[in-house]
Formats: sequence, structure tokens, C-alpha cells
Amino acid sequence: MDKERLAELEKRIEESGNVRRACRETGISRSAYYKHIAGSGEGTIGEAKPARPHPQAISQALRDGILALSREFPEWGCDRIAFYLELRKERVSASTVQKVLRRNGLGEKTQRGAR
Repeated sequence: MDKERLAELEKRIEESGNVRRACRETGISRSAYYKHIAGSGEGTIGEAKPARPHPQAISQALRDGILALSREFPEWGCDRIAFYLELRKERVSASTVQKVLRRNGLGEKTQRGAR
């Protein structure tokens, strides 16, 4: 988005007081306009904001610990790994352990080398 289109949009909003109409006339979506003003006017309209980690994402250290345990004890399933980590005061659910294992190609016991 160039500064001229942004200036035109702001001028039309000032004149009419109608954001919807001004956005339609300038060809800028309202969501892009509101994202722009939410970002305190910096950057350009439609510019992507930097990605934030998910609030429930696990740390890389915990992920590495899960993978290390699964390689050290290939016969252990996700429930046992989650229980062991909880004993070490690292809370993680069994379903999260299973997701980490699957994403790293270790979801099945046979993939981890267990018989």
C-alpha cells in the first residue's frame, strides 16, 4: 500500500465519517484499514505482522527431552513419557507427547526401534 492511497483513504474518512464507503471507494478492505490503525499507523496496509508463538506451545528443550526419552526407551509410549516428565516437574499431556513423536517420525513403537 502506498502512502498516496492511504492519504486518500484518510481524507475520505475525515470528509464523510464513513469508513465503509471510503474503503470501498479507494479499493482498500476495511479489515486492512483496521489492521493498519491497530498497528499505530506504522508500516503499510495489508503488511503481515510478525508471527507470535502459540500460547500453549511447548519449549524446544521440552520437545528435545521428549525425543531423547523416546529414543532412550523405545518401548515407552506417550503416557509413560508424560508421566516420567511430570515426575521431573515438566507438565505435558500424553496427547502432546504423541503429537511431538508423530511430527518427528517416532509415533509408533516400531519407528522408535522397539520390538
